[in-house]
Amino acid sequence: MGNIVLASALISDSATVTAGNETAAGPVSNLQKMQPSDIWESSTTSSYIEVDLGAVTAFNLISLLFTNAVATDTWRIRTADTQGNLTAAPDEDTTVTALTDISPDGHIFHWVEAEWTNQWIRIDIATAASPFMAGRLYIADAFQPERLNYEFNNEDGYDDDSIISITDGGNLIPSHGINRPILNITMNIMTEADRHEIRELHRTVGAQKDVVVITDPDAVTNVGDRIYPGLLQRRRVTVKTTFNRSQVSYQLIGFVAGSGL
Repeated sequence: MGNIVLASALISDSATVTAGNETAAGPVSNLQKMQPSDIWESSTTSSYIEVDLGAVTAFNLISLLFTNAVATDTWRIRTADTQGNLTAAPDEDTTVTALTDISPDGHIFHWVEAEWTNQWIRIDIATAASPFMAGRLYIADAFQPERLNYEFNNEDGYDDDSIISITDGGNLIPSHGINRPILNITMNIMTEADRHEIRELHRTVGAQKDVVVITDPDAVTNVGDRIYPGLLQRRRVTVKTTFNRSQVSYQLIGFVAGSGL
């Protein structure tokens, strides 16, 4: 089991992103907007995204969220220090890979424990759907705790915010709310490096910018169920004086796809 991963989109949001075969109504710049209601729309079944990070940068997570892809579609990720080498001589190349681990909400991700370090990234996508759509791009140097995972008894799933009314005859009538992804977790902070990473997450992202949480990036089955994009709220901190360390608890309130997807 792989330890939990927390990531922000700060790196990809500050990058220069271009794409091939996109529609005028769905520019690739929409992938750098937090709300997935603004989408990137490819005009064909075959397209690509190129990302210039501006300088050589370390990253370990690449993800497209809220896509309309299916498990038989494919993608390929290549990285290099120059744009030309993305296709001529990439430093990293996943080769063409089927999206068999796609989440029920259309999220796809590629995670590597040892960071890749490059300036340019190219994502090639081949899909049955035309147009292909995606709501958010993440290229991140994600944080993964060094020693311990999150504690047991987490809440992992969906929360329907419909209000249930009872009629005079006793019938139950639900309002049309939203069945929203939700995740409640408690993490142990055991090392100085972990303490620093958590502090930086609170400083740079807080509850105002979106994050992605992957509860187990190394899962063999149902790995698509493990990814949660949304806003992260800190709930409490419990100091463990015996070990001079602490815990931090979060509630993640997940985004849902906009009407375009």
